[in-house]
Amino acid sequence: MRFDYLDREGEATRRRAEPHRLVHTGRRWYLLAWDTDRQDWRTFRADRIRPVVPNDPRFEPKEPPEDALTHVLGGIGSRAWRYQARIRLAASVEAASSLLPAGSGLLSPSDDGGCLWETGSDSLIDLAAYITRLDLDFTVESPPELRACLERLAERFTAAAAGRPQPAADAAQRPE
Repeated sequence: MRFDYLDREGEATRRRAEPHRLVHTGRRWYLLAWDTDRQDWRTFRADRIRPVVPNDPRFEPKEPPEDALTHVLGGIGSRAWRYQARIRLAASVEAASSLLPAGSGLLSPSDDGGCLWETGSDSLIDLAAYITRLDLDFTVESPPELRACLERLAERFTAAAAGRPQPAADAAQRPE
């Protein structure tokens, strides 16, 4: 099918895709489709799709790389964001999934009994705040900008906990 699609910045693009399945994440509907121009599986928010008529000819369906829900959750939980993060959590997949809403990213088990959480955000400060609200030990594998943001926040929190006054930071010094 051919359609116009608004990306997360509001830019319109023309897409040609072979639809596989609509997936509901509990919050929104997404189309999992094979993007014929990019030669890859892509996730599209259904409310951002505007069909173009006439559509392309019929096609032979491809076998998706994984189950539809897992692929869509990966797309909306991590790859759709400016900052894509890999966070190692000191909790099992089951325990972490009970703390995280559907659509927050992909969880996979790790050999140490913990799990890997692939998620993202357009704001480092929002991502840092979200991670710390989980009240779990964690390690940031990527991106390095998130580690730097956490270091700045740790300095600020340490000074605040010790009752040390801090100089006012201008907007350029604040984490995103």
